[in-house]
Amino acid sequence: MFGTVNSSNSKKLGSAIIAFVLLIFILTSCGSSNSNEHCDYNKVETLAEIIDIKPHPDGNGRIAVILDFKASKLAFEDQELGELRSQKIDHDYLVRNNIEIGNKYEVVVSEIITGNCTPKFISFNHSLE
Repeated sequence: MFGTVNSSNSKKLGSAIIAFVLLIFILTSCGSSNSNEHCDYNKVETLAEIIDIKPHPDGNGRIAVILDFKASKLAFEDQELGELRSQKIDHDYLVRNNIEIGNKYEVVVSEIITGNCTPKFISFNHSLE
């Protein structure tokens, strides 16, 4: 009884080890192309003020909420809230979130300064539903 090995269990263990090593190899090789994409971001804490609320140019009942950012690259031109948040804004959205001209929201804008990753992320320090 001593020294005997159940060959079916050792084959299963060997197959599991090979599968694990192969998985690690695939994950590291897939990640290697992304590892060349080193990006540095500059985070800017600023305010975004609602300066206009008007019908959206698409004419489908959407509403355009125009923001004026006080700092960051977004301050160079007015921004539309729906486009920044990838949301369709309608009258109910405005009421639900108490959106009015003159409202100011604290935001953090993460802008890429080197590399070739996603250019900017915007985090609103205010819950908009």
